[in-house]
Amino acid sequence: MLMSFAKYRLLRQFFLPLVFFSSFIYPVAAIDTVRYPVSRHADLDSHNDYTVEMLRLAVQKSGAKLVLLPVANDLNKIRTLSELTEGNTIDVVWGGATKEREASMLPIRICFMKGLMGWRIPLVTKRNSQLFAKVNNIGDLRKFTAGQAYHWSDTQILLASGIKVERSYEFEYLFRMLGAGRFDYFPRSIMEIWNEFDGHQEMDIAIDTHIVIHYPSAFYFYVKKGNNELAAIIQRGLEVAIKDGSFDKLFYSFHKEDIVKAHLEKRKIIELRNPFLTPETPLARKELWFSIEDLKKITH
Repeated sequence: MLMSFAKYRLLRQFFLPLVFFSSFIYPVAAIDTVRYPVSRHADLDSHNDYTVEMLRLAVQKSGAKLVLLPVANDLNKIRTLSELTEGNTIDVVWGGATKEREASMLPIRICFMKGLMGWRIPLVTKRNSQLFAKVNNIGDLRKFTAGQAYHWSDTQILLASGIKVERSYEFEYLFRMLGAGRFDYFPRSIMEIWNEFDGHQEMDIAIDTHIVIHYPSAFYFYVKKGNNELAAIIQRGLEVAIKDGSFDKLFYSFHKEDIVKAHLEKRKIIELRNPFLTPETPLARKELWFSIEDLKKITH
Protein backbone atom coordinates (compact mmCIF):
# COMPACT_ATOMS: atom_id res chain seq x y z
CA MET A 1 0.00 0.00 0.00
CA LEU A 2 1.34 3.41 -0.95
CA MET A 3 2.31 5.76 1.88
CA SER A 4 0.30 8.95 2.04
CA PHE A 5 2.16 12.18 1.37
CA ALA A 6 1.27 13.50 4.82
CA LYS A 7 2.63 10.38 6.49
CA TYR A 8 5.80 10.59 4.36
CA ARG A 9 6.37 14.18 5.46
CA LEU A 10 5.89 13.18 9.11
CA LEU A 11 8.41 10.33 8.90
CA ARG A 12 10.82 12.53 6.97
CA GLN A 13 10.70 15.19 9.67
CA PHE A 14 11.47 12.51 12.26
CA PHE A 15 14.31 10.66 10.51
CA LEU A 16 16.20 13.46 8.78
CA PRO A 17 17.45 14.98 12.05
CA LEU A 18 18.76 11.52 13.02
CA VAL A 19 20.63 11.16 9.73
CA PHE A 20 22.02 14.68 10.08
CA PHE A 21 23.08 14.00 13.67
CA SER A 22 24.66 10.65 12.80
CA SER A 23 26.84 12.32 10.18
CA PHE A 24 28.52 14.16 13.05
CA ILE A 25 28.75 11.32 15.53
CA TYR A 26 30.13 8.79 13.03
CA PRO A 27 33.67 10.27 12.88
CA VAL A 28 33.89 9.93 16.66
CA ALA A 29 34.57 6.24 16.06
CA ALA A 30 37.75 7.28 14.22
CA ILE A 31 39.17 8.44 17.56
CA ASP A 32 39.37 4.76 18.49
CA THR A 33 41.61 4.11 15.49
CA VAL A 34 45.28 5.06 15.29
CA ARG A 35 46.49 5.16 11.69
CA TYR A 36 50.18 4.69 11.03
CA PRO A 37 52.08 4.70 7.69
CA VAL A 38 53.43 1.53 6.11
CA SER A 39 56.81 2.35 4.55
CA ARG A 40 57.31 1.66 0.86
CA HIS A 41 60.69 0.24 1.91
CA ALA A 42 59.15 -1.98 4.62
CA ASP A 43 60.91 -5.03 3.18
CA LEU A 44 64.28 -3.35 3.75
CA ASP A 45 63.32 -1.38 6.84
CA SER A 46 64.79 -3.64 9.52
CA HIS A 47 63.22 -1.69 12.39
CA ASN A 48 59.74 -1.19 10.93
CA ASP A 49 58.29 -4.31 12.61
CA TYR A 50 59.87 -3.34 15.91
CA THR A 51 58.47 0.19 15.74
CA VAL A 52 54.95 -1.05 15.14
CA GLU A 53 55.29 -3.56 18.00
CA MET A 54 56.51 -0.80 20.33
CA LEU A 55 53.55 1.36 19.34
CA ARG A 56 51.27 -1.61 19.99
CA LEU A 57 52.90 -2.18 23.40
CA ALA A 58 52.46 1.50 24.32
CA VAL A 59 48.76 1.43 23.45
CA GLN A 60 48.28 -1.84 25.33
CA LYS A 61 50.07 -0.64 28.46
CA SER A 62 48.16 2.65 28.42
CA GLY A 63 44.89 0.82 28.98
CA ALA A 64 43.28 2.66 26.07
CA LYS A 65 41.01 0.69 23.74
CA LEU A 66 42.54 1.73 20.44
CA VAL A 67 42.88 -0.17 17.18
CA LEU A 68 46.10 0.27 15.18
CA LEU A 69 45.44 0.60 11.48
CA PRO A 70 48.24 0.47 8.86
CA VAL A 71 47.88 2.92 5.98
CA ALA A 72 49.67 2.29 2.68
CA ASN A 73 52.21 5.04 2.14
CA ASP A 74 54.23 5.69 -1.02
CA LEU A 75 55.85 8.87 0.30
CA ASN A 76 59.42 9.39 1.44
CA LYS A 77 60.09 10.27 5.07
CA ILE A 78 59.95 14.06 4.73
CA ARG A 79 56.64 13.93 2.83
CA THR A 80 55.25 11.43 5.32
CA LEU A 81 56.03 13.82 8.16
CA SER A 82 54.36 16.61 6.19
CA GLU A 83 51.28 14.45 5.69
CA LEU A 84 50.85 14.21 9.46
CA THR A 85 50.80 17.98 9.86
CA GLU A 86 48.96 18.93 6.66
CA GLY A 87 46.80 15.92 5.77
CA ASN A 88 44.18 13.74 7.39
CA THR A 89 45.27 10.20 6.54
CA ILE A 90 47.61 9.27 9.42
CA ASP A 91 47.64 9.88 13.17
CA VAL A 92 51.17 8.94 14.22
CA VAL A 93 54.59 8.85 12.57
CA TRP A 94 58.11 8.25 13.82
CA GLY A 95 61.50 9.69 13.04
CA GLY A 96 64.66 11.27 14.33
CA ALA A 97 64.37 14.21 16.71
CA THR A 98 65.17 17.66 15.36
CA LYS A 99 64.22 21.14 16.49
CA GLU A 100 62.15 21.65 13.35
CA ARG A 101 60.17 18.44 13.77
CA GLU A 102 59.51 19.06 17.43
CA ALA A 103 58.24 22.54 16.56
CA SER A 104 55.89 21.39 13.81
CA MET A 105 54.60 18.20 15.46
CA LEU A 106 53.89 16.96 18.97
CA PRO A 107 56.72 14.63 20.06
CA ILE A 108 56.50 11.87 22.63
CA ARG A 109 59.98 12.33 24.10
CA ILE A 110 60.87 8.74 24.86
CA CYS A 111 63.43 7.37 22.43
CA PHE A 112 62.02 3.92 21.79
CA MET A 113 65.23 3.07 19.89
CA LYS A 114 67.24 3.76 23.09
CA GLY A 115 69.59 5.96 21.04
CA LEU A 116 70.72 2.98 18.97
CA MET A 117 70.18 4.93 15.75
CA GLY A 118 73.16 7.03 16.82
CA TRP A 119 75.52 4.03 16.81
CA ARG A 120 76.69 3.85 13.20
CA ILE A 121 78.92 1.33 11.45
CA PRO A 122 80.26 2.15 7.97
CA LEU A 123 79.34 0.15 4.91
CA VAL A 124 82.31 0.23 2.53
CA THR A 125 83.31 -1.53 -0.67
CA LYS A 126 85.30 -4.75 -0.37
CA ARG A 127 88.28 -3.10 -2.02
CA ASN A 128 88.21 -0.48 0.79
CA SER A 129 87.69 -2.89 3.69
CA GLN A 130 90.73 -1.46 5.51
CA LEU A 131 89.76 2.17 4.92
CA PHE A 132 89.25 2.93 8.63
CA ALA A 133 92.04 0.78 10.05
CA LYS A 134 94.01 3.84 11.15
CA VAL A 135 91.10 6.15 12.00
CA ASN A 136 91.24 7.11 15.68
CA ASN A 137 89.37 10.41 15.96
CA ILE A 138 87.04 12.79 14.20
CA GLY A 139 89.95 14.52 12.46
CA ASP A 140 90.85 11.23 10.78
CA LEU A 141 87.22 10.63 9.84
CA ARG A 142 86.95 14.02 8.12
CA LYS A 143 89.33 12.76 5.41
CA PHE A 144 86.54 10.62 4.00
CA THR A 145 83.14 11.31 2.42
CA ALA A 146 79.95 9.74 3.72
CA GLY A 147 76.77 9.00 1.77
CA GLN A 148 73.35 9.97 3.12
CA ALA A 149 69.85 10.92 2.02
CA TYR A 150 68.92 14.58 1.76
CA HIS A 151 66.01 14.39 4.21
CA TRP A 152 67.68 12.41 7.03
CA SER A 153 68.40 14.19 10.29
CA ASP A 154 71.66 12.20 10.46
CA THR A 155 72.85 14.02 7.36
CA GLN A 156 72.75 17.34 9.20
CA ILE A 157 74.54 15.84 12.22
CA LEU A 158 77.44 14.68 10.05
CA LEU A 159 77.66 18.04 8.26
CA ALA A 160 77.65 19.90 11.59
CA SER A 161 80.66 17.84 12.65
CA GLY A 162 82.60 18.81 9.53
CA ILE A 163 82.07 15.48 7.78
CA LYS A 164 81.86 15.64 3.99
CA VAL A 165 78.58 14.18 2.73
CA GLU A 166 77.40 13.15 -0.73
CA ARG A 167 73.61 13.09 -0.85
CA SER A 168 70.80 11.43 -2.76
CA TYR A 169 67.00 11.64 -2.70
CA GLU A 170 66.65 7.89 -3.19
CA PHE A 171 67.63 5.38 -0.50
CA GLU A 172 68.42 2.51 -2.89
CA TYR A 173 70.57 4.71 -5.10
CA LEU A 174 72.96 5.28 -2.17
CA PHE A 175 74.14 1.67 -2.40
CA ARG A 176 74.89 2.07 -6.09
CA MET A 177 76.69 5.34 -5.41
CA LEU A 178 78.86 3.58 -2.82
CA GLY A 179 79.75 0.81 -5.26
CA ALA A 180 80.53 3.37 -7.97
CA GLY A 181 82.94 5.25 -5.67
CA ARG A 182 80.82 8.41 -5.43
CA PHE A 183 81.59 8.44 -1.70
CA ASP A 184 83.74 6.36 0.67
CA TYR A 185 81.28 4.94 3.18
CA PHE A 186 77.62 4.66 4.05
CA PRO A 187 77.15 4.86 7.85
CA ARG A 188 74.22 2.71 8.98
CA SER A 189 72.87 2.06 12.46
CA ILE A 190 73.66 -1.28 14.04
CA MET A 191 69.96 -2.12 13.92
CA GLU A 192 69.88 -1.64 10.13
CA ILE A 193 73.22 -2.61 8.69
CA TRP A 194 72.97 -6.42 8.81
CA ASN A 195 69.72 -6.71 6.84
CA GLU A 196 70.83 -4.07 4.38
CA PHE A 197 74.16 -5.82 3.84
CA ASP A 198 72.42 -9.14 3.24
CA GLY A 199 70.06 -7.50 0.78
CA HIS A 200 72.86 -5.98 -1.33
CA GLN A 201 75.41 -8.78 -1.62
CA GLU A 202 75.60 -8.34 -5.38
CA MET A 203 77.05 -4.84 -4.94
CA ASP A 204 80.42 -5.99 -3.65
CA ILE A 205 80.11 -4.15 -0.32
CA ALA A 206 81.53 -4.94 3.12
CA ILE A 207 80.89 -4.04 6.76
CA ASP A 208 83.78 -2.16 8.34
CA THR A 209 85.29 -3.86 11.40
CA HIS A 210 87.37 -0.99 12.82
CA ILE A 211 85.19 1.91 14.00
CA VAL A 212 81.75 2.87 15.21
CA ILE A 213 80.48 6.44 14.90
CA HIS A 214 78.41 7.58 17.86
CA TYR A 215 76.31 10.66 18.51
CA PRO A 216 73.31 11.32 20.77
CA SER A 217 70.26 10.48 18.73
CA ALA A 218 66.61 10.48 19.72
CA PHE A 219 63.92 8.70 17.73
CA TYR A 220 60.36 9.59 18.69
CA PHE A 221 56.74 8.94 17.92
CA TYR A 222 55.05 12.13 16.71
CA VAL A 223 51.39 13.09 16.55
CA LYS A 224 49.70 16.15 15.12
CA LYS A 225 49.84 19.37 17.11
CA GLY A 226 46.75 19.57 19.29
CA ASN A 227 46.27 15.79 19.46
CA ASN A 228 47.16 15.83 23.15
CA GLU A 229 44.96 12.86 23.98
CA LEU A 230 46.81 10.46 21.68
CA ALA A 231 50.19 11.86 22.77
CA ALA A 232 49.25 11.27 26.42
CA ILE A 233 48.14 7.70 25.68
CA ILE A 234 51.42 6.81 23.96
CA GLN A 235 53.49 8.58 26.64
CA ARG A 236 51.63 6.83 29.47
CA GLY A 237 51.95 3.42 27.82
CA LEU A 238 55.69 3.79 27.21
CA GLU A 239 56.32 4.92 30.79
CA VAL A 240 54.43 1.90 32.15
CA ALA A 241 56.41 -0.41 29.83
CA ILE A 242 59.71 1.11 30.99
CA LYS A 243 58.75 0.65 34.62
CA ASP A 244 57.59 -2.97 34.31
CA GLY A 245 60.50 -4.02 32.08
CA SER A 246 58.46 -4.86 28.98
CA PHE A 247 60.03 -1.92 27.10
CA ASP A 248 63.57 -3.32 27.40
CA LYS A 249 62.32 -6.86 26.87
CA LEU A 250 60.83 -5.90 23.51
CA PHE A 251 63.82 -3.77 22.56
CA TYR A 252 66.38 -6.51 23.17
CA SER A 253 64.20 -9.24 21.65
CA PHE A 254 64.58 -7.38 18.35
CA HIS A 255 68.07 -5.89 18.70
CA LYS A 256 70.22 -7.99 21.04
CA GLU A 257 71.61 -10.11 18.21
CA ASP A 258 72.52 -7.02 16.15
CA ILE A 259 74.20 -5.36 19.14
CA VAL A 260 76.24 -8.43 20.08
CA LYS A 261 77.55 -9.13 16.59
CA ALA A 262 78.58 -5.48 16.17
CA HIS A 263 81.40 -6.16 18.68
CA LEU A 264 81.34 -2.57 19.86
CA GLU A 265 83.89 -3.34 22.56
CA LYS A 266 86.49 -4.00 19.83
CA ARG A 267 85.82 -0.90 17.80
CA LYS A 268 87.26 2.60 18.07
CA ILE A 269 84.39 4.89 19.05
CA ILE A 270 84.33 8.16 17.11
CA GLU A 271 82.18 10.60 19.09
CA LEU A 272 80.26 13.33 17.28
CA ARG A 273 78.04 16.02 18.76
CA ASN A 274 74.40 16.51 17.87
CA PRO A 275 73.46 20.20 17.97
CA PHE A 276 69.94 19.53 16.70
CA LEU A 277 68.47 18.05 19.87
CA THR A 278 66.24 20.33 21.91
CA PRO A 279 66.89 21.14 25.58
CA GLU A 280 63.84 18.97 26.38
CA THR A 281 65.62 15.81 25.18
CA PRO A 282 65.72 13.56 28.30
CA LEU A 283 69.42 12.66 28.03
CA ALA A 284 69.70 12.54 31.84
CA ARG A 285 67.32 9.57 32.00
CA LYS A 286 69.93 6.83 31.67
CA GLU A 287 67.33 4.08 31.39
CA LEU A 288 66.25 5.50 28.03
CA TRP A 289 69.61 5.14 26.29
CA PHE A 290 71.78 2.20 25.27
CA SER A 291 75.43 2.43 26.40
CA ILE A 292 78.55 0.29 26.17
CA GLU A 293 78.00 -0.67 29.81
CA ASP A 294 74.74 -2.35 28.77
CA LEU A 295 76.74 -4.92 26.81
CA LYS A 296 77.52 -6.67 30.09
CA LYS A 297 73.81 -7.06 30.85
CA ILE A 298 72.98 -8.76 27.56
CA THR A 299 76.07 -10.91 27.07
CA HIS A 300 76.13 -12.58 30.48
